[in-house]
Amino acid sequence: MKIVEFPPRSQWPQILARPQMETRNLEQTVSEILEDVRINGDEAVKQYTTLFDKAELDRLDVSPEEFEAAEALVSLELKKPSRPPGRTFSGFMKPRKRRSWSWKPCRASNAGSAACL
Repeated sequence: MKIVEFPPRSQWPQILARPQMETRNLEQTVSEILEDVRINGDEAVKQYTTLFDKAELDRLDVSPEEFEAAEALVSLELKKPSRPPGRTFSGFMKPRKRRSWSWKPCRASNAGSAACL
């Protein structure tokens, strides 16, 4: 990341310009990578990890010890749920739940409204 402090306004467009990427062959390239991974499995994933991430992996799984060590690095504040319990989708929809499935016949009045019996 490049940090630029207090540049003149005239430089803003140049600084904020996003790099352009050639996308014409992108879909074909991604399809070829996915096909390679489908055919060659983990070995293909390791090859692409080396190619793109410059990392050599012996294995792809995470051991319980590695997981525990990584989890210990996460603060308790970050582990807290972002919403209190009950504020999930089901909690959101609960007040809108239909209370009764009974049906009452209605007759239309001359004014265009319906009067239910």
